[in-house]
Amino acid sequence: MKTGFFAYSSQPKSSGESIEEAIKLINSSQVASLKSWRSQTINGKLIIDEVTRAIDEADYFCVDLTGFSDNVIFELGYAMAKDKAIFLIFDNTHIESVRRYKEFSALTTTGYQSYINTTDIVSAFNSFIFNDTTQEKQKKKQKQGLDNSRHPLLFLKNQFDNIYSQAISNQILKYKIPCSTDDASENRIQPLEWYLQKLNKAVLIEFSSIDRSGYQIQNSKCSLIAGFALGCNLDLLMLAEEPYEVPIDYRDLLVKYNRKKRCEEIVADFLAPLKDRLLEYIYQQKTSQQIKNELTKLQQISFGEFLAENESEELPYYYVQNFNIPALIKNDYNIVIGRKGTGKTATLYYLKSLLEKDSRNHVCLIKPVNFEIDALVKILQVSSEEYEKSYLVESAWKLLIYTEVAKSVYLKITSKHSYALTTTETAFKDFIDSNSELFLKDFSERLEEEIEKISQANIINTGEKFSEFKIKLAEIMHDETLSKIRNFLAELFDKDRKILVLIDNLDKSWKKGNKLNLQSEWILGLLGVTGRIVRELSSFTVKGQPKKIDFHLTIFLRSDIFKYILGVAREPDKIEYTNLLKSGDKDVLFRIIEQRFVELSVNELLASTLWEKYIVKTVKDVPVKDYIYDKLIPRPRDIIYFFKNAHENAISRGHSIIEEDDLETAYENYSAWAFLSMLVENGVTIDQLKEFLYQLVSCPNIIDKETLYVAMCDADLSESEEFLDNLIEHLSTLSILGKEVEKNQFEFEYAFDSKELINARAKKLSSNRYKLNNALLPYLSLTNEFE
Repeated sequence: MKTGFFAYSSQPKSSGESIEEAIKLINSSQVASLKSWRSQTINGKLIIDEVTRAIDEADYFCVDLTGFSDNVIFELGYAMAKDKAIFLIFDNTHIESVRRYKEFSALTTTGYQSYINTTDIVSAFNSFIFNDTTQEKQKKKQKQGLDNSRHPLLFLKNQFDNIYSQAISNQILKYKIPCSTDDASENRIQPLEWYLQKLNKAVLIEFSSIDRSGYQIQNSKCSLIAGFALGCNLDLLMLAEEPYEVPIDYRDLLVKYNRKKRCEEIVADFLAPLKDRLLEYIYQQKTSQQIKNELTKLQQISFGEFLAENESEELPYYYVQNFNIPALIKNDYNIVIGRKGTGKTATLYYLKSLLEKDSRNHVCLIKPVNFEIDALVKILQVSSEEYEKSYLVESAWKLLIYTEVAKSVYLKITSKHSYALTTTETAFKDFIDSNSELFLKDFSERLEEEIEKISQANIINTGEKFSEFKIKLAEIMHDETLSKIRNFLAELFDKDRKILVLIDNLDKSWKKGNKLNLQSEWILGLLGVTGRIVRELSSFTVKGQPKKIDFHLTIFLRSDIFKYILGVAREPDKIEYTNLLKSGDKDVLFRIIEQRFVELSVNELLASTLWEKYIVKTVKDVPVKDYIYDKLIPRPRDIIYFFKNAHENAISRGHSIIEEDDLETAYENYSAWAFLSMLVENGVTIDQLKEFLYQLVSCPNIIDKETLYVAMCDADLSESEEFLDNLIEHLSTLSILGKEVEKNQFEFEYAFDSKELINARAKKLSSNRYKLNNALLPYLSLTNEFE
């Protein structure tokens, strides 16, 4: 007789009682012998070794996700790694569990059986054990992709890029261990296949403190992958910032910390011995990469990663250029804007690669991590004089840019052998080494230290003359040292060379509701200081000799932030910018997919082959391109995610091409992902917006203003008509709502400058109807009015 182990949460109690009764009935019928986790407790305590042994010995792993206990999810991951046939049930009348399941669904490739009572469980189990085909498909899916990663370490990063996440990342860089990163601050959750493909030799998992928002989905994801890693016998480190109540299953596996130094010690103790073990493996891996395993044709095609950070080295080979790239560096300062997912970071990496091909260019990439902007806002609030604010901001930026450029030049010089250095390079290196506290610290740390010095110096609002204020600030901001750096640069860079600074990630420090006008001054100050730096470098003397350095700066900025900045700028009409993917051009989006297909796939030279050999022609009688485009927010990141997910679905199901059901499943997974990504750009709190959208579950996708008002009230946001109007405008900006501009024709604000025209057309029609974006249709279970 086959055996099974049943895992379930202690809450809600009704689920546990139903399951225990079902176990008795199943055992008495002798179709199988089941036992639950309660039989593994000793003196009321659960022993993890006993649980894993019970799973190892069982033929079936039975699990109820109701209640979403991290213990249960951890055990599910372990069972998947052990190739167990999984019987998954779920009480979908439990509201909170349904919400958690929707957020978590990208990780659960095994379908569940719904139940309400004991009879439902027994009936579902009997169907399950007599369906051997389903069990074999599950096992195949669970193992798909393991050991295919080229990086030995997988790092599951926290949902916030805080000081501890940065410390962990820096430790990984310090030990130079090749690493794949699941960055939850960029993308909360990946499809399960992604994690299976990245799991290789070791996993470092950063759980979230329960004091931080979004901790539930982060810790559930971490629990599943931790269980899988344990089941695969991988090197595993689980750690969490306090406060965090460790689930009993992995109480002995997870380490907690409440200080940066302790966090670094924990990670170092894990990475140091790991590096030694990996040296031999990395050598073997590089050798084996030269001989590709024979794969099926479908497995040999690829669409790359949908996050540019995960493919920065390869991206220049298949980047699709849809505007004039040289225009991005033609002025002293240049601004590139776009919504999240429109390709800003991809464009940055492509531009960097293009510029570095010319040896006369020195490219300095500045990507500040999530520095704390509150201190900056506070010090700007103190100053009542506009000239003090402007000069202070520009001085801070001048220091940061000069030191970042100097640091990048220093790192390039130190990569050479000492015998290859010129006299000037040696002198420059020695100068930076002697001032390492100023030049070699992290960007964010350097900024925060300078702000603290200004605050302690008490030079703001003293009533002194502006000239005296400038002298004191210049001393704090190391003006004399920066002059020496400028002189060094003049000797290192002759007249034909250029310094090009590329800045990204400024949106990481943008905080909604935290004195946005002052935060805008911080970014506007960057534009102002560029002119100062250009003037300084364009005409100065060193030892009586005239010198000139060609300097350009390009900023990559999220369009919603740029729009706010334009609103507070003194002369917005004089600020030039380049807008990425102005209208979500359909041809451009599919050209991105085709270019990636050609460059990343084995032995495929023609884009047309993708449509001829690897994907169905239609879905529900709709041409496949039209079907896909209709479901998406038209951004590069979205279409890459969709194709990548459809491809993974096809492989896991053993298909030779991407079939209709692969695309339909990709649409469902994309919908959950798109929902979470929309929350990142919103100005209401994430929980408030999520609660509001959940009120629209099962509604038609065409709704009126009254329906929105009811949802707003039910979500306890407000009962004000004015608040509703603002909410509608906000949802339109996020492309969640489209406005009716002609009868049954709705337009979404995909383009940066489309709001005013759409509003004018909607007002002329006098319509109070709105359309929820098709991207949300499966996730919110909306009914399509046009079908």
